[in-house]
Amino acid sequence: MDLQVRPGRTWRSIRGDSRCGRGNNRRRGLVLLFVLAVIAVATVRMVTLARTLVSAREELQTQSWQLQAGWLARSGLQRAVARLNERPDYAGETWKVSAGEIGGRDGAAVRIDVEPLAGEPSRRRVRVVADYPDGPQHRARESREAIVQTSRVGRAQRAPPEEFAPEMVGLAALDPPYTE
Repeated sequence: MDLQVRPGRTWRSIRGDSRCGRGNNRRRGLVLLFVLAVIAVATVRMVTLARTLVSAREELQTQSWQLQAGWLARSGLQRAVARLNERPDYAGETWKVSAGEIGGRDGAAVRIDVEPLAGEPSRRRVRVVADYPDGPQHRARESREAIVQTSRVGRAQRAPPEEFAPEMVGLAALDPPYTE
């Protein structure tokens, strides 16, 4: 027997049918689970994309550093040839290149070692190690080695001549103060 609250309305119609409410709650729960699953998938995709972008940026930075270190090493060889032209007894140096000279954020260090070849007084072995950026961690290192022929008049030339590319001046034109 239904209680009459107003004409045409019963107590059940006012408070709602419990079976009908359960169906709506289930539907709402499924929609909520679906929305949470979509958010979770989107979050995982965004994190994966962010990691990929960071990895690509680090790889690009490493390649850029490696390229700069290569140019610095070539410039170090050219610097050694120029110094041997000035002073045949030149034994090498550590060339500190500031960030401003390179045109970047970081400085560099180029170690140049020159030693005479045994039994060949007019030839020198030049070894160059370039570090960019100049720091104990996270750097690129390039090494170059060449045999330099010094003539009787004191002019040094790199041997073999086909290795020497004068159009690739790089940083040798910057020529910071000489440090020993």
